[in-house]
Amino acid sequence: MFPTDAVLRNLISGFESFKKMLQGGGKVFDKVTLTNNSANAVLELFSKSTSEDSIEKGIGVLLSYCERGSAPDVVKETVELPVSEFDIFTKLVVSEYIKSILVVDDIEQFSRPILTKTEELEKILSIESSLSKDRRGAEEMSSELIKDMQASTHYPMPVKDIPEAAELVSSIKTFIDSIVLS
Repeated sequence: MFPTDAVLRNLISGFESFKKMLQGGGKVFDKVTLTNNSANAVLELFSKSTSEDSIEKGIGVLLSYCERGSAPDVVKETVELPVSEFDIFTKLVVSEYIKSILVVDDIEQFSRPILTKTEELEKILSIESSLSKDRRGAEEMSSELIKDMQASTHYPMPVKDIPEAAELVSSIKTFIDSIVLS
């Protein structure tokens, strides 16, 4: 079942009219004033979009507008670490003994987390979103990067298998041989 010729002519005519409108530098919506905040938000997103393709730009803007304000899951999960453990996002617990030997003026500032999970997540999410990823993909990637940052800075590192000396020497010799052959 195919569309009639009249439907196709109307569709082509509409596309041609839209194309003519956009040939003026793509600034069709620059002088529009709106009273509705939602419409203003869409207009602002549209003017900030860097995509050249009009359809891609419009779809990206609408998706950004619809998905604004949705918070990634990683912010909601708060993991309390034992006092003897920490990572880049946790506040350092300083004992009285450590306080007595620290040479800092402000122990409270010294004990603060190096990075704030929420702020870093927003920065990463902003970068991922600007790379034209869809919002859900950007959120998933951002969440994974935050989890990787937590895991890679967790102290003390989990030690699973400690190799015997002979096994370690054998591994190092194999590694050196592979470098020499390269």
